Amino acid sequence: MALSNTSTGTPTVLTFTNSANNETGFIVQRDTDGDASFKTITTLNESPAAGATVTYQDTTAQGNAQYNYQVAAVNTYGTSAYSPVYGSKPFQAAPSNLQVIAPSNGVVNLQWTNNSVWATLAWIYRTDPAHPTAVVLDPSGIFAGGALGVTETYQDTTVAPGTT
Repeated sequence: MALSNTSTGTPTVLTFTNSANNETGFIVQRDTDGDASFKTITTLNESPAAGATVTYQDTTAQGNAQYNYQVAAVNTYGTSAYSPVYGSKPFQAAPSNLQVIAPSNGVVNLQWTNNSVWATLAWIYRTDPAHPTAVVLDPSGIFAGGALGVTETYQDTTVAPGTT
């Protein structure tokens, strides 16, 4: 069984292909701190055909946390070997508290709160009356510190004087 994550947020949605033909269910285990101390979070009491895709939503997963998962098939004779470990990175929580700080002619200072411990880059888009389609200010991205709750800043020096 190879696990994958088909979600971009919470809950984490795990999918895998059933490779057994005599299982009565599956044990889903999760490790929350990276020390391989897996704990069973659910037992799926289903028996799909071999080759069928099985889906499980981990509704207890929290944003800004990384989890490792493994799955085993079970039947009346016991438990199979566990799948290879799948590491699920969390979704990127959106920044908040966007503010314009001390704008001056031709310069706009932006400030926001980083809400994701996994974010390393941010892209800032701008529109104006003459260019209603959003433009990326720095295509390579700007560094985001990756620390939860940190105030990030960006200075846009490409604003035409007198625009709003």
